[in-house]
Amino acid sequence: MAEGPASHYLKRFTVFLLGLLLTAGACNLLVDPFWLFDSPRLRGFNADKSQYPLHTRMEKAARVRQLKPAGLVLGTSRAEFGLDPRHPGWPAEAQPVYNLALSSGTIEEALRYLQHAQAIHPLKRVVLGADLIMFNARHPVGEGFREDRLAERDSLLPAPGWINDLFTSLFSFDALEASLETIRQQGEGGYVPYRSDGFREPGVNWRRIQAAGGHWAALVSNIRNSLTAEDGLTRFRIGDPAKGEYPPLDRFRELLRFCVREEISVTVVISPLHALKQEVIYRLGLWDEFEFWKRELTYAVSAYADQEGTQTTVELLDFSGYNPITTEPFPPPGDRSTRMRWYWEGSHYRKRTGDLVLDRVFGRDTDPELTASGFGVKLTAEGIDAHLAQIRRQRAAYLAAQPGPVAAIEKLIAETLGKRPRG
Repeated sequence: MAEGPASHYLKRFTVFLLGLLLTAGACNLLVDPFWLFDSPRLRGFNADKSQYPLHTRMEKAARVRQLKPAGLVLGTSRAEFGLDPRHPGWPAEAQPVYNLALSSGTIEEALRYLQHAQAIHPLKRVVLGADLIMFNARHPVGEGFREDRLAERDSLLPAPGWINDLFTSLFSFDALEASLETIRQQGEGGYVPYRSDGFREPGVNWRRIQAAGGHWAALVSNIRNSLTAEDGLTRFRIGDPAKGEYPPLDRFRELLRFCVREEISVTVVISPLHALKQEVIYRLGLWDEFEFWKRELTYAVSAYADQEGTQTTVELLDFSGYNPITTEPFPPPGDRSTRMRWYWEGSHYRKRTGDLVLDRVFGRDTDPELTASGFGVKLTAEGIDAHLAQIRRQRAAYLAAQPGPVAAIEKLIAETLGKRPRG
């Protein structure tokens, strides 16, 4: 029986669509805009992955499958910028090391990505960069998080979300658009790239700071964002004190239990937040919550520290407070040329600061005067109250020594919240 015209055209159209789909897939595989397939990187064609920072929760989950790390960095973008997997202190048994921190990451995500990495390959060492904002009960996960893309131990089937990531990264219109944007934006910059080990390349960030108007302008922008963002400090809530329910703290305890059970040594580091950014926490009425958070982290870690019969270490170090690092003066407004030694702005610290943090974590040679000043204090249940009281005294001394910058921050907060829509 002869084919009708409709059947003939349908076959031709199907072949055309299939060819178009395969062509798009080949293009996306070659360009690899999301860095999922580890395709060759060719300068001027696809070496600059401008789309990568937009999809890190997908891409970092996939990279763990490729790299199979034995050491991890977890946390927020502060850890992405500051805690280097190539630091010489990482022990041999923890190699390779991957920075699995996530921009605007939460403690829920840190736990699940930790479990994902352990399901892929046994871990030996974890450093968690802990920030108060990670524990916001109103925002348990960040945008782009998908539970079903993460590996489960002892599962015989691949994660369905991972299969979906691979398929859509090859055959979707969005992926093709990302490939074309990747090709078009080669050499343009305008974003902070990532290394293959998940660490943000710090080399280009100084140009971004200069373009923003200098370090002070970057600080102002960062504070405004923390005040107005949907998951920012003005919408922060660690739990429900009336009911005694604190889900983020429960997840932190679960993370510690997981590490101990799996014999993964973990060091929790409270990030070296700049004194002026800590002042934002105080001015928003969150200082008691900040101290409560530190106490609860301390009690949770103390429950597992110094356990007999195990080689697993669990410890907590506080790099915040007021010390020669966190009180570094900012250049004045309008100064685009002066480069800060320790910070990009109030939230994100530089790699050299992170190197000092990791020196302390791994017991390398550290400046005893810096340690004595309160940079990297090991927190214990017995000493936490004295530690917090010392920070309060240090804050009072800082306010007296830096009235101008503190007054500027107070004014910025008032102006920003005054302009913020009500309701």
